[in-house]
Amino acid sequence: MIKAMARFFWFTIEFGLMASSDGLRVYGSGLLSSFGEIEHAVESPEVQRFPMQLEWAINQSFEIDHYQALLFTVQSFDHLFQLVGCLEKWMTEGRLSHVAPGEPAVNESDMRSFLEAAG
Repeated sequence: MIKAMARFFWFTIEFGLMASSDGLRVYGSGLLSSFGEIEHAVESPEVQRFPMQLEWAINQSFEIDHYQALLFTVQSFDHLFQLVGCLEKWMTEGRLSHVAPGEPAVNESDMRSFLEAAG
């Protein structure tokens, strides 16, 4: 569950793109914190950009030590909030427990801290 949520966070809050009538816009804090990241995310032909698909994003690993080669776009903040609602539903249904292996790594102390905060 933690891995799925971390991946969703990564591809939205950290490195999210939003479609607009004027082209792509960035809203992720990891992008907004660096002009180089913004330019790469919006203009680089090396970046694959796809409409957000929740199933894909929560199963997609990522690397934190270089510019991102894969990013997802949402249509609006309302669309993003709908995805959060879907993620919450999937969590309560137990659908986030078996996602693909890979980054991010979740260590035992992080898991314990998360569970203590939730309980």
